Amino acid sequence: MAHFQLFVLFGLGLITLINGQCVVNFQNGTVSNNGSACSSFSPSTLNNILNCSAIQLSDWSQGNVNNLKAFTDSAFDLYTLLRSKLDVGLVASSINSLRSNGSIVATLSDAGFARLWFQVKLSPYLSSLSRDTLSCLSQSNLTCQSFQALWQTALDKLTPEQKAELFFQLEASSSLNNDGVDQIFMSFLKPLTNIKLNMTRVTSTDSDKSLTDFLPLLRPLVRFINASAIIVQTTNSINFRNTTISLLVNWTNRIALSLSQSPISTINIGNVSDWLQTVVIPLTKTYLQPDQNLPDNITAMLGFIFAPEPQTPDPVEVCKVTSNNSSCLISQSGESLAKAINCVAQSNLSFTEENLRLLTAALQTQIEQSVKNSSQSNLTALFAELPAESFTSGNLEDVEFMRFWFQIKMKPLLPSVSKEFLSCLRTRNFSCQAYKALFVELNNNSGLMDGVRQRWILNDFIVPFLSQRQSTGVDCTLPFINSSDFVLQNFGNYFPLAQLQVISNLSRSFSAVDVLPFLSLAQLDELVFSPAFAANRTNILTSVFDFLLKTAPKDTVNSFLRSLQTQARKTNFTCANYRTIFDKVDQVLSSVPSNQSEALLTIRDFVMTIPPDECIERASQCTTTPVNESLCASVNSSALDQLLRASANATGPLNLCSFTMLEFACVPTVSQLTSQQLADVLACKQPSNVGKETWKLFFSKTSTILDDALLKFSNMTPSPSNVSWSDVLDVLVDVRVDRFSPQRLKDPAFIRSWFQGRLKPFLPSVSQRVLSCLSQKNLTCESYRVIFVELNNNSGLMDGARQRWILNDFIVPFLSQRQSTGVDCTLPFINSSDFVLQNFGNYFPLAQLQVISNLSRSFSAVDVLPLLTLVQLDELVFSPAFAANRTNILTSVFDFLLKTAPKDTVNSFLRSLQTQARKTNFTCANYRTIFDKVDQVLSSVPSNQSEALLTIRDFVMTIPPDECIERASQCTTTPVNESLCASVNSSALDQLLRASANATGPLNLCSFTMLEFACVPTVSQLTSQQLADVLACKQPSNVGKETWKLFFSKTSTILDDALLKFSNMTPSPTNVSWSDVLDVLVDVRVDRFSPQRLKDPAFIRSWFQGRLKPFLPSVSQRVLSCLSQKNLTCESYRVITEAFVNAPLRDGQDVCLPLQPNATQRQDLIYTEFMKAFLSRNDTEDPRCLRNTTNSTQWMNRNFGPFVQSAPLTDLVALNKNFTAVDVLPLLGLKQLVEFSASPGALTDPGNVSNVMQFVKDCQLPAFFDLFSQRLQVNLTQDVKAALIKQIIDRVNLSNLTIPDQEVVVWLNSRINPLLANLSESLVSPLFSILSTRNCNITQIALRLLDPVRSSISTNTKNAIYNGILQSFRVPQPLRCYRNNSFITFLNESLSGFGPLPNLTIFLSLMPQPRRSELVNSISPAELGSYFTEPKVVNNDSQICVIFNNFNRTPDFLENVEVPDDVKSTILPCVWPLALKTDNQTEVDLWFDRRLRLYLKFLNKDLIGSKETLSASCLSYRKMVNVLGNNFTFNGSQISSGDVYTTIKTYLKADTVPKCYSSSDPSLNSTAWFVNNIGMFITFMSLDDLYSFGSETTIQLFTVNPENIRLFGQKTIQRNVLNRYTELLFRQNINFNLFE
Repeated sequence: MAHFQLFVLFGLGLITLINGQCVVNFQNGTVSNNGSACSSFSPSTLNNILNCSAIQLSDWSQGNVNNLKAFTDSAFDLYTLLRSKLDVGLVASSINSLRSNGSIVATLSDAGFARLWFQVKLSPYLSSLSRDTLSCLSQSNLTCQSFQALWQTALDKLTPEQKAELFFQLEASSSLNNDGVDQIFMSFLKPLTNIKLNMTRVTSTDSDKSLTDFLPLLRPLVRFINASAIIVQTTNSINFRNTTISLLVNWTNRIALSLSQSPISTINIGNVSDWLQTVVIPLTKTYLQPDQNLPDNITAMLGFIFAPEPQTPDPVEVCKVTSNNSSCLISQSGESLAKAINCVAQSNLSFTEENLRLLTAALQTQIEQSVKNSSQSNLTALFAELPAESFTSGNLEDVEFMRFWFQIKMKPLLPSVSKEFLSCLRTRNFSCQAYKALFVELNNNSGLMDGVRQRWILNDFIVPFLSQRQSTGVDCTLPFINSSDFVLQNFGNYFPLAQLQVISNLSRSFSAVDVLPFLSLAQLDELVFSPAFAANRTNILTSVFDFLLKTAPKDTVNSFLRSLQTQARKTNFTCANYRTIFDKVDQVLSSVPSNQSEALLTIRDFVMTIPPDECIERASQCTTTPVNESLCASVNSSALDQLLRASANATGPLNLCSFTMLEFACVPTVSQLTSQQLADVLACKQPSNVGKETWKLFFSKTSTILDDALLKFSNMTPSPSNVSWSDVLDVLVDVRVDRFSPQRLKDPAFIRSWFQGRLKPFLPSVSQRVLSCLSQKNLTCESYRVIFVELNNNSGLMDGARQRWILNDFIVPFLSQRQSTGVDCTLPFINSSDFVLQNFGNYFPLAQLQVISNLSRSFSAVDVLPLLTLVQLDELVFSPAFAANRTNILTSVFDFLLKTAPKDTVNSFLRSLQTQARKTNFTCANYRTIFDKVDQVLSSVPSNQSEALLTIRDFVMTIPPDECIERASQCTTTPVNESLCASVNSSALDQLLRASANATGPLNLCSFTMLEFACVPTVSQLTSQQLADVLACKQPSNVGKETWKLFFSKTSTILDDALLKFSNMTPSPTNVSWSDVLDVLVDVRVDRFSPQRLKDPAFIRSWFQGRLKPFLPSVSQRVLSCLSQKNLTCESYRVITEAFVNAPLRDGQDVCLPLQPNATQRQDLIYTEFMKAFLSRNDTEDPRCLRNTTNSTQWMNRNFGPFVQSAPLTDLVALNKNFTAVDVLPLLGLKQLVEFSASPGALTDPGNVSNVMQFVKDCQLPAFFDLFSQRLQVNLTQDVKAALIKQIIDRVNLSNLTIPDQEVVVWLNSRINPLLANLSESLVSPLFSILSTRNCNITQIALRLLDPVRSSISTNTKNAIYNGILQSFRVPQPLRCYRNNSFITFLNESLSGFGPLPNLTIFLSLMPQPRRSELVNSISPAELGSYFTEPKVVNNDSQICVIFNNFNRTPDFLENVEVPDDVKSTILPCVWPLALKTDNQTEVDLWFDRRLRLYLKFLNKDLIGSKETLSASCLSYRKMVNVLGNNFTFNGSQISSGDVYTTIKTYLKADTVPKCYSSSDPSLNSTAWFVNNIGMFITFMSLDDLYSFGSETTIQLFTVNPENIRLFGQKTIQRNVLNRYTELLFRQNINFNLFE
C-alpha cells in the first residue's frame, strides 16, 4: 500500500514537471483537468480509445462484442463515479501516473489497484451491496493484502447485516482468519473508543456513560449477532464451522484474559443467548470502571437490545434479474477497468463527466450496431443481467443520468426484458422527474418489445410506481388538459393495454367516455361491463352506442356486439341498461332515411336477442319460459360433443338424429352447428317429452343461426314426430317474435318472412298463449292480414279448440283493440252475411254474435238466423248483450221455431231454454212472453191435440225461477246454488254416466254422493229408473236442501216418473233428511201445480199417495204451512190427511213405545200447521169441514184421525163448539189428560186422582208429572197432594237402583217438589227409604227442597225428618256421605237446620271406631270450642277425654279457645298428662305459662298425686313446682301447699343420686337443686325427707350453691334440717364465709 502511494506521489510530481501534459486534479470533491494536451471527446478520440483497447469495429464475433460490452460498462462506471460526486482521487492518480510513465498495476492482486477498482465499481453502491456481490468478493482470488485493502475501505460503510453476510461468505470460501475476525469486531468497537461504563452514573458524559446510555452503543454488534444466528440456522457449513468457532473462541478468550476470567472452549454461534454470555457480557465488562461490576440482572437488561429489528429485504432477493452470477467475474471487471483507465489516459481525454458520457454513448452505438449483426441468443447472453447495484441514491433523482442509464443499460435489454427486472425497477425511489425521463424513453422505445413485455412495462413498472407514489402523497403523473391528453402523457403507447379502472384510480379527473376513439376493444368491454363502472352504466351506454352507431368502424361494432352478447348477462346488466341501448338505436334510426335503416335495424334485431326475458316488455298474455341450465346437470353429451368437434373435417352428413334434443341443448360445442344442421335437427324424429325449457335452452344457445335454420326448415318435409310443435312455436315466439322491434312489427314484408316463411310449419299447432300474445302486438292492419290469411288457410289442419283460440284469442282481440284506438282493420262488406265471411272466414261458426256485433254496428244477427248454429241461436236469446230486446227476440225466435224450424231444433232449444233461461236472468215478463206465445198456439189447435201443448206448458212451467212462481207467503223456496260445485270432483261419476249407454248391467250409483250427482255435468243422462235408484241409495245426513234443489232442477225432465218408481221401492236405511227432500219436491213441483190440478183429488192422490208417499213421514213445517194455504177442497184435504195417517209416523198399539222426538214434533206439526191451519180458514167451500158429521167422534175421525191427540182440548172446542172432553176421556192422549187434570175443579179428592191416573200407564208417569207440574195452576188439597205423591212412591219405585240417580233428581226437583208443601209425617219414612239407596247429593237435594216449605210442615214431621237424617249417618253404611271436611261442618250441613248438633255421646257414637281420630282431627279448635259451648253437649266427662286423646291440636285449643269453667274442669284431667310428658323446656314453658294458665285452678288432689304427675319428666316437674310455688293461689282451690309437697316428696325420693340431677346433662346439671325441685315448699321438708332425696355425698354438692343458700335462709325451715344443711355446707367448703 505504501508502495502504491509513493508511486502515485512520484507520478504526480513528475507529471507536473512535464510541460503540456493533461493532469487530473481532485481537490475538495472537485475534479479539474489542466494542461494543453487535454482534449474533448471526438471521433478521433473514439478511434484512439478503440485502438488502445484492441477492439475491432468490424469484428462481430462474440468475444470482440463481449470485450466491447465490458469496456463500455467500465466507461459507464467511470461516468457514474464522476456523476455521483464521490471520491475519485485514486482514479485521477492512476490517470496521471499512466500519462507520466505509461503504465499502472492492472491486477487486483495489487492492493493499490484493488482500492482503485473498489472506488469505481463498488463505492457508489455500498449501502445496497447484495448477498451475491459479497459472496463474489469472498470467493474472489484477491490476495490477502488486496482483500484487506478493500475491507479497510469498505467495512465501515457496510451495515451490520452485510458484515454478518460477508463474515460467513468468508467462512464458506475458507478466507476467514484471525485478522478478519479482529477487523470485523473492531468495526463495531470503534464507537466505544475512550468510553467507560460507570455503573454509578445516572447521567452520562462523552466518555463516561451510564448503563442506560451505554447499552444502545452495543446495538450494531447485536444486529450483527442476530443476523449471524439466522445465517447459521439457515445454512449448512459443517466443514468450515469448527474453524469459525475456533476463531471466535480465540478472540473471546483474549477478552477473558484481560479480565482474568476463565477461557471458553466453544460457542454456539446459532444461539443468541450463547453469544450474550460468551461475547457480549465479557466485552461489556472490559469497559467498566475499576472495581465495578455488572448488575445481577444484566442478562435481562441486555435482552431489550437483542429484540430483532424490522429487516429490509436483501436487494438481490427483489431485484436479481437472472441466475447468471455475472457479478462474480471480478478479475474480468478489473481488467476492463484497467483497460478503460489506460486508454482514457493515453488519449489525453479530459477526465470529465461530459467526455465520459460521450465516450460511453459512442461505445454504446457500436454495441447497438453489433447487436444488429448478432443472433438473439448472443444478445441474451450479452445483456443477461443488470446487477442489483444499478443506482446510487443520487442517480434516482438525476434526470440526465436516468436518460443516459436507460440508453446504456436498459434499452438493449428491452427485447428480452424480464418481469422480475421491472418489478425491481419500480421499487427504486426515483424522483418524479427521473421517472418521467425513464417513462419517456420507455414510451419512445416501446416498439422494441413484444406485447407481453409491453404489458409488463405497464403493469409491473408504470402503474405500480405511480400508485405507490400516490399512496405516499406524491403524484408523479404529468399535467394534462383533458382525459385524452392524460392518457397520452402518462401512458403513451401503453395506454391500449391499460385497464380503465387502474387509470381512473390514478386520476379522478379521468373520464373514459371522453376517450372512446382511443379505446381498444378490451377497454371498451371493460368500460361497459366492468362492475367498477356499473354505477354510471346508463350514461356510458348512451355515449358508447352513440360512438358505435355514428363513427366507429364496422369491425369494432361487430366485435363489441359479440362481447355484448356474451358479457351483458354475466355482468348483471339491468333492464334499464338494455332500454338505454334500444332508445339510442331508435333515436339514431329516427334520424336516418328509410333506405339506410336496414343496417341499424339489423343491429337492433341482434341486440334484442341479448336481454334476459324479464327485460323484454311483454303484454301480460306473452309469458316466457325460463332458461334453465340445471337441466344439464345429469346429461352426458360427450359423444355429441366429439361429433361436433370433428364436424369441420367431416366429408359426409352427420348422424345428428341419433341424439336427443336435451343433449343438443347441453353440449358445449352446440354453437358449432351450421344453420342447415340446425334445420336437420329440427326435422329429426324426437320423443314427445321434449319440454319448453329444453327448447328454450337449445334456441338460446343457437340464436346466431336460428333465423336462417328456420327458413331452411320451412322448406323441408320433417319426419313424423311426437314433438309438440306447439311448445316449439311457443319458445320461438318467446325468443324471436316477442323481441321484434316496433319497426319490424309494422313491416308486412318482414312479418310475411316469418309467418308465411320461418314459422309456417308450426302454425297448425299454434297455442292459445301465442295467439293471445300476437293479438297484443302493435301490428299494422297489413301485418295482421298477413297472419290472418295464413291461419285461415291452415284452419283445416287444426282441431276445434285451436280454431276457437284463433278466433277468440287473436282475431277478435286484435280487431277490437285496433277499433278502440280508432283504427278499423275489418274489410268492407255488402251485408251481414258478407261481413262475417270476409272477416271471420272459416271461424265464423265459432264466433259469438255479440263479438261480431261489437265489431260492426251494421251487423244484425236476426238477419242471419238460417246461418246461425244452435249455440249462436242460444246466444241470441240468452246473452245479456241482447237482453234489452229480449221480448222481441223471443217473439221472433219462437215464431221461427214453431213455424219453420226442425223439430230437433225446437227440442234442442227447449232444453237450452231449460238450462239457460235462469242463468241468463230471464225476467218474469220473459217467461210470460213465452207462455203467451204457447197459449196463443194452443188456442188455435183442436182439444185432442192440446195435451202435447199442455205438456210443453208444464215443461216450461218447470223452468222459471222461484220468484216467478206465485206462492202464498208460507210457501218459501230454496235457491239454486251452483257454487256448491266449486270444490267437487265428480269426474269418476261423469265417466260412469258417459259410459252408461253401453253398460249391460246395473250401475254402481250408490258409491257417489248426492253432491257429486248434483254437480256432475252429465247428470241429465240419468234415466228415471236410475234417478229412483239414486234416491234409494244410502246417503249421509249432510245432504242439504240446496244440494237437492240443484239435483232436482237438473233432472226435472225425468223427475215425475222417477218419483213414481221410487214410491214402489224399499229404500236402504239412510241418514238422509227426507224432510229436506220433500221440501224441495214441493218447491219444484207442488208449488207449480195449476189451480185445476189442486182441485183434482185424483191428481192430488197420484202425488201424495203416490210419488210423495215415501217422504211424508218427514214432512216439514214449511210444507204443512204451505199446503194449508193451497186452494184445496175438503176432499183434497182429506186425501192429504189420509196420506199422513197412512204414513208410519207412530205405533198406535202401545203408548209405552213413544214416538221419537222428531216424530212427535212432526205429528204435532201436521196437526198445527196443516190440519188446524186449513180447518181454521174461512175462505174455503166448507169451513172446518163440519158438513155431513153427526157427532164429535165422527168429526174427529174424518178430519184428524190419530192426530187428534196432538190437539189441545181448547183447540177442539174452538173448532167444534159441540165438542166435550169429559165424554171422550178414554180416547184422549197423555197431554190431553194432563190438560184436563190441571184444569180447575178436575182433581178435588183422592178419588178423582185415581179416576184420572187409571188412564196413565206406569211408563207414562214421568211425562205426565212433567207436564202436570208445569201446568199446575190451582191449589190442591193436602189429601190430593199426598195421593199424587203416593202414586209416585207406589208406582215408580224410586228405590230401584235401575233408575239412575239423575232420574231420581228429576223426580225430586220437578215432579215431587210442587207437592211437598204440608208434607205428611207418614211419607217421611218411605221418602228416607228411597234416599238411603241414593247418592248423598240426592239427600241434600231433598232436604233443600224441604227447606222452603219448612214453615208448612208439622213438628212431628220435622222430628221425623231429624231422626231420619241421624239414622242416615249409620245405615246403610256409616258416614257414607262424609267427604273429609270438618265433621262438625258435615253434621251441620247434613241436618239442614232440622235439629241441633247431638250431645257428645251421640256425637261420638256417629264416629266409627277406626275413623275416630280422623274425624276428630277434621274439626278446627274454634269449631270444637263452639261445640263444647252449646248447652247439654258435654253430657259425659269421660267422653270429652276421648276427644282430646285423639285431637292433634290440643295446644292450639288450650291457648286460643275459651270455654266455660265447667268444661275446663272436665278438660284438665284429659290434657294434664300431656303437659307432664314433654322433655323439652320450650314446650314445658308453653304448657304451664300459656296452655294450662286458665286450667290450673281446677287441679285437685287426685290430679296432683296421680301416677301421671309422679312419672312426669324432670323439666315438667320442675316447671310445675315453680308455677305452683310462685304463681298459684291456693285459696279457694281444691289443693293445698302440703298436698303439693306430698307429691314433691314422693317424686324426689331416691336412694343414691338425687332425682333430676345429672352433671353430664346441661338441662339437669344445675346445683341449685333445692330451688329447682322443691322451691318454696322447702319449709315442709323434714330431715328424713332430706335423707330420702339421695346420698349425702351428692346432696353436699348442692349446699354451696348461692341460690340454695338463699332458699335455706327462710326462718320457717325446721332447725334440724337447717343444721344438717349447714354441716354439709362446711363439709363441702371448710372455708365458707358466712358473712360474705
